[in-house]
Amino acid sequence: MVDPWEAMQQEPSPTYAVVEHINAVLSKAEKTKRCSPKIIFVCGADLVHAMLNPAQWPPANLHRLLRTTTLAVYPRQGIDNASDSLRNEEGDPVKVIKIAADVDPNSSTLVR
Repeated sequence: MVDPWEAMQQEPSPTYAVVEHINAVLSKAEKTKRCSPKIIFVCGADLVHAMLNPAQWPPANLHRLLRTTTLAVYPRQGIDNASDSLRNEEGDPVKVIKIAADVDPNSSTLVR
């Protein structure tokens, strides 16, 4: 999906806001086309480590993102998969898809 919304914003947009916007667009499409789109946020294990740092990802922002998406976590060399440590607002584990390590280790873009 290509959507210019993020580029049109005057200030940098937090990830959760971009995902919420995409979810709203998909929800409109769902009503008219009888489909059930799902947002899967593809990221590397290095980003998951950053998500666990409240100074980089404020917990409120992270919870908003995790409420809307499923994570697909791509392994990175030398970084353990910390996705099991992610919790939602209620403290329950979030849904995570762990991507096989036999894909090119340099880019999660290839997985998309």
